[in-house]
Amino acid sequence: MSAQTGVASIPPPPPSVRGIARARVRLAGLLTDPNPVWMRELRASARLQRTPVVLAVTTGMMTLLICSIGGLASIDSEPAKVGVWLYHTFFSLAFTLVAWMGPAMAATSIAAERSGGTWEALELTGLGAPAIARGKLLGALTYVAMYLIMLAPVGGLPFLLAA
Repeated sequence: MSAQTGVASIPPPPPSVRGIARARVRLAGLLTDPNPVWMRELRASARLQRTPVVLAVTTGMMTLLICSIGGLASIDSEPAKVGVWLYHTFFSLAFTLVAWMGPAMAATSIAAERSGGTWEALELTGLGAPAIARGKLLGALTYVAMYLIMLAPVGGLPFLLAA
């Protein structure tokens, strides 16, 4: 009870709950009012005819790689060990894809704005450099997420052998 008002005071929530609430508010803001640069990047990548081709070729190459490693390794080893090797191989390649391609694609798209002469037009929108960079990064990470979604069925192959 508070000595001044006579009403029991409610303690503040722990920091972890405040962090979750803050993340929930940011996610709701992202869904209701998305970054305009992000939306522009998504429209631009959706218009490209090479996007589905690149996704399909990457998925096909990863599937062939995982299947060939699994086929060669299963000659001498038991299936459980082969499944573990394939698991590590696949997720190492997926980690490399996320860790290297996301920032590289974002940096490339910002450099393309500079070389294409449209950076000044982006600055004139009033968004500011942090919002522009955030939109470019979100666009690149969305593109990388498309790769990961396309590769999800390939990620299930190691589990077939690890049983």
